[in-house]
Amino acid sequence: MPVGMRKTFEKVRNDPETLAMAEEIALLKVRIGQLVSQLQTGETSSLWGDLQATYTELSAALQTGDIAAFRTSVDALGRIIQAGGETAELWSELYEAIDKKTEVATREWKRLVDLRQVITAEKALALITAIMHSVARNVPDMQARIRISNDVRELINRGDPDEPDQTAPG
Repeated sequence: MPVGMRKTFEKVRNDPETLAMAEEIALLKVRIGQLVSQLQTGETSSLWGDLQATYTELSAALQTGDIAAFRTSVDALGRIIQAGGETAELWSELYEAIDKKTEVATREWKRLVDLRQVITAEKALALITAIMHSVARNVPDMQARIRISNDVRELINRGDPDEPDQTAPG
């Protein structure tokens, strides 16, 4: 193995986060965002309308024998068909990226569970309950216990810090 490659190999081999997939998940989320933004350009929303209008023009050109209008309509139909094909490919790629992100996220979740770095809601509640019982047994000051209980209740009700505060009015 080349010397430069050996150093990189050893670094990766000894990195405890080698199996972590957070960067891959982030990259897939970015790609999904790019694909969605391409769909939102508005170019795809008018394909059927464009196709109907062009078909009407093509039919009129055939009835009148207008060769120039016929050629123009056929060229326009080709562009519309091409755009429709690109849109279908884009949707296919988007579905594939979503599936891949789900697959990678599932593997990361399983890895974290295997490392026991996540706990179930049931275990979290049991832990909080055990701590509150310990506080009740070891803190004689009733006012302090009430404040601690209120603090814990507030933390539990707050939930995910990335989610909006559900306790806030309106």
